[in-house]
Amino acid sequence: ANVDDFVANEDLKVGVQQGTSGFWAMSSYLPENSPRMVVYTEFGALIQALIIGDVDAVPVDAASARGFISTTGGAVKVVGDPISEEEMGLIFPKGSDLVAPMNAAIASMKQDGFLDFLMTKWFFNYEPSTGELYAGMPDLGGQEIVIAVENLYLPFQFEEATTGEIMGYEYDMVAEICKRINCTPTYEYISWDAMISSVSEGQFDMGMTGITILDERRQQVDFSDPYINLQQFLLARSDEDR
Repeated sequence: ANVDDFVANEDLKVGVQQGTSGFWAMSSYLPENSPRMVVYTEFGALIQALIIGDVDAVPVDAASARGFISTTGGAVKVVGDPISEEEMGLIFPKGSDLVAPMNAAIASMKQDGFLDFLMTKWFFNYEPSTGELYAGMPDLGGQEIVIAVENLYLPFQFEEATTGEIMGYEYDMVAEICKRINCTPTYEYISWDAMISSVSEGQFDMGMTGITILDERRQQVDFSDPYINLQQFLLARSDEDR
C-alpha cells in the first residue's frame, strides 16, 4: 500500500536505474547493496521487469507514471504517497557563462506563466498511449484560414518599429489555435474601416484586430467566444492638469 509496507516485506524487490533520482530515493529506504535493489541500465527494462514480475515495484516520477500507465494499458499503477520530491534543472560546465542568462529566462517564464502552460500542455493534454496532443479537439486537416488583419493595434497586432517584424498577442494566439485544431493561418492586410464588412461578405475566413463584441456587429458577423477582457480609459497629454 505504501513504501513502508514495501520495505517491511523482505520478499519484495525494487527495480532501479543506477544514478537516477529513483535510485537515490530508494537508497534512503534500503541499503544500496541490498539484494532487494535490482539495478538496471535502461529505464524501459525496469517497467518490463515490473510487468513480468522480476521486481515488485519501481520508483518513477508522477508524469512518467501517467505515461507508463497509459502505454501499458493499465498494467501498472501508482500506490501510496510520494516517496521523494525533486527539483529538476539544466546542467552546464562548472563556471559556465550560460547559467545566469538561462536562469533569467527561466525566471521570466515562471513570472509570465509559460512554465505553467507547458506543464498543462505536456503533463495533462498529451496522451502518451496515442501520441496525441489535445486529443478530442476538432481537426481541420491543415485547412488554410485566410485572416484579415490591420497590424496597427498594439499589442494585439503591429509592426515592430525597429525591425519591421509583424507580431502581437493575436498572432501568437491564432498560431496556438491552429496547432491545436490543425489549420494553417494566412494573413492579408485590410484597413479597419473595411474589415467587418469584408469578413461579412466572405472575402476572408475571419478577421482579427482586437474587435470588441457588440450586438450591432453581431448582425453582420459571427463572433468567437471572448478571449480577453479589457477596460477602456481616457488618454490625455502628459502635461494636462485641468
